Amino acid sequence: KKKNALGLMDLLMGRATAQEVITYTRDGQMAMVGMGNVEIEEMMRFEAAAGDGSLASLLGSLAAPFGFVFFDAPAGVGPVTRALLSISTGVIMPINAKNTTARSIPLFLKLLESVRADENPHLAFEGLVITMLDYANSHEIGIRRDLIQSLPEGTLFNSFIIHNVKYEEASLRGVPIALLGGGQDAARGYMNLAMELLSRKVVADDREDGHAEELF
Repeated sequence: KKKNALGLMDLLMGRATAQEVITYTRDGQMAMVGMGNVEIEEMMRFEAAAGDGSLASLLGSLAAPFGFVFFDAPAGVGPVTRALLSISTGVIMPINAKNTTARSIPLFLKLLESVRADENPHLAFEGLVITMLDYANSHEIGIRRDLIQSLPEGTLFNSFIIHNVKYEEASLRGVPIALLGGGQDAARGYMNLAMELLSRKVVADDREDGHAEELF
């Protein structure tokens, strides 16, 4: 329930220290950093930092003490997303079961290949994960089936996230979905995804990632 108004923007602008922007969970095993106080005129500074490498350096120093760090990147292929990819070891692309999905995958993969070629050769493509799937919608189920059949084996996570109104409620209350009354079923999809990701990481240690190239 602890709130922290400070975040990345405050750290970047020199208004806060690293320790001030990191908020730990009660058990001390997990932590998060938000965007913080964002002024419209400062957003250009944030994008400039993404382009000149200072944002990547800042995030790298924040990530150093942790075993796993997840960056929630903005949608699209802009400078902030590229900066995050340049310091990441892997990338998960969330997609939905809509007709427009197929158009977005090649564009993102081209960005991924560009980053691997020019900035980060160790960036692995972990896979695609379907989110907010409406299991009562036969059209979306059909698109998921088509994706499974058309993509190379291992590209699409077996785990998926089913649409649930509890996500919105959890967001409004500021609590993890698993700790929300009646949210345990909704949380199961994320737990399955976490376990599958861990198992994939074990396998990836023994082979070189090739899914991105196979998709072209």
